[in-house]
Amino acid sequence: MLEALILLTGLAIIGISLMGLKRSKDPLFPLTILAPMLLYIYVYMPLTRLSSGAVDSIFPDADKLIVVHVINLLTVTAFCLGCISQRRPRGIDRRFELFRSRMAKRTQNRLFSLAIILGLASCSAFGYMIVYSGGWTRVFSNSKPFLNSPSGYVGELPMLSYPAAFLLAVAFQGKRLTFIRLTLMHAVLAPQIVMATFGGRRGPTFLVACTLVGCWCIIRGRLPKVKWVVTGLATMGVFMLLLGENRSNLFRPWSSDVDVDIVSTVLGPSSVSLGDEYVTASGTILASMHHDRHYWGARYFTIFLVRPIPKQLWPTKYSDLGMGWMETDAGRSGMTTSEWFDAIGFETATGAAPGMVADLFLEFSWGCILACFLLGRVFSIVWKKWVQRGGIWTIFYFEMLILSVFLVTQGLGAWMYRLILVGVMTYVLGGRNLAKGRRNQRGVQQMPSLSPTPQPIHRRHVGSSSSRQ
Repeated sequence: MLEALILLTGLAIIGISLMGLKRSKDPLFPLTILAPMLLYIYVYMPLTRLSSGAVDSIFPDADKLIVVHVINLLTVTAFCLGCISQRRPRGIDRRFELFRSRMAKRTQNRLFSLAIILGLASCSAFGYMIVYSGGWTRVFSNSKPFLNSPSGYVGELPMLSYPAAFLLAVAFQGKRLTFIRLTLMHAVLAPQIVMATFGGRRGPTFLVACTLVGCWCIIRGRLPKVKWVVTGLATMGVFMLLLGENRSNLFRPWSSDVDVDIVSTVLGPSSVSLGDEYVTASGTILASMHHDRHYWGARYFTIFLVRPIPKQLWPTKYSDLGMGWMETDAGRSGMTTSEWFDAIGFETATGAAPGMVADLFLEFSWGCILACFLLGRVFSIVWKKWVQRGGIWTIFYFEMLILSVFLVTQGLGAWMYRLILVGVMTYVLGGRNLAKGRRNQRGVQQMPSLSPTPQPIHRRHVGSSSSRQ
């Protein structure tokens, strides 16, 4: 029964994705990037865990997992349907035309300067956090490096690497991709590249790869072919599997032996921990149902609107809203240890991410199905805006796609919080300059000429006049 539900989930993802690809004829429509991640989280991981018996000791009664996979099937299907809800407008494709035809040189230079400033801020904050955390050796000697920061604002500054790279791509559009320009793009992405390589982090690896592809599309002003997108995603998927299993020594030249077993990695582990993504997601849904614990938007309100307020201005902000656990016991979904054991017989690892479906179910119960459809529709609407208008929507769409790894693997809160940070900086620094550049360019095109209009010269035909005389 469980295997049948998982396979139905996979068929729904693949079928709806192919339908959307046929309708949109766009290799970068939302499900091209989202579908492989959905297949990994909601098909590959459950199948490998259940077939290998890795979760038998954690969930001895497998029948309890049926409701989990029913929720996964309905919610993921609704999300995919939302992603293809908007049709591509006929005869309109301004995804890169707006930059190429209306971008003034002065605006491109201004965006280049802003990109360098954002890149310097990102790299400076990253270097400061390394020093604050004890230095390079202490940070990257751990199997999963973690950087401390004196403030949450400082900790989020390295995320500015992504809008910096996209603004550079806009400034470079229509120009040759020289070695110096490539070096600049990698320089502003340096904090994320370091975390992807020496840190062995899968999230930054995916984000950097997708960012570079998106920048290439903006600079060249064209889309990649479908076969290259599929090949790249498949290669990235295998690479990220290897990275997850060998993160402790894969990119560390001081490690003596690196044992990479591709077959066993792809087939799945024989045992898993309580922090495993599938275990965490299933446990969160079951515990939430057992205690009827749902927040109905209060948790998201706290994350998006209250969390950015500095503690110095509102020291008791979490407790005042009844969300004190988000400060004192974060990472446990607001349930105590006894409540976890009473519901499922164990407690998931502190800080483990439940994923998109479990996160939305914890918030809205069965309303997560409608929430996922609306969320997919947001992706579809932004994609249509990108096709119809281009401009700043190009950067917004690419940022939504690359950050979607946080949506699928961690939840709506982790994705939306980062998207707000990156999107606001993109609009404030880049969007206004793009709009100003378009207005200036349009004004130049519409300005009347000040030179006098030449009058036509009427010549006398001598032969004709003489004949008349």
